[in-house]
Amino acid sequence: MANHALGPEIYDDTSDTSGVAIFLSHLYAVTRNDVFRQTAEGAIKHATSHVHDIDDFFRLGFYDGILGIGYASLKTAGFLDDDRILENAISILECISSNMENGHSIDIISDNAGSIPASWKHMRSYMNPGYMIWL
Repeated sequence: MANHALGPEIYDDTSDTSGVAIFLSHLYAVTRNDVFRQTAEGAIKHATSHVHDIDDFFRLGFYDGILGIGYASLKTAGFLDDDRILENAISILECISSNMENGHSIDIISDNAGSIPASWKHMRSYMNPGYMIWL
């Protein structure tokens, strides 16, 4: 199962909801329409519920890995000002750094290079700098 958290495939199947969550949470932040908030919460809940379905080999992928879901969770939490989603996002991102000795994908498709700016920007705001050691 691929979870294309932020890539062009976000609408292809039911597992690709992270990007939808970002979009709807941003829309909520602008409009304050509760329908957008509730739908964004459901979308990010769905996306995060699939984190454990993704093979550890792909955890650093920004478009198809756990990192993309963590990033989307941070963005969604910020737009919704939701501490519960933020805590879950931090938990997801913390789990990425575990088991790094098992290896991970390094390629263009998974977008490991694209994950570095996203990781740095958002993780330094929310997390202990020691978590950045795996970058």
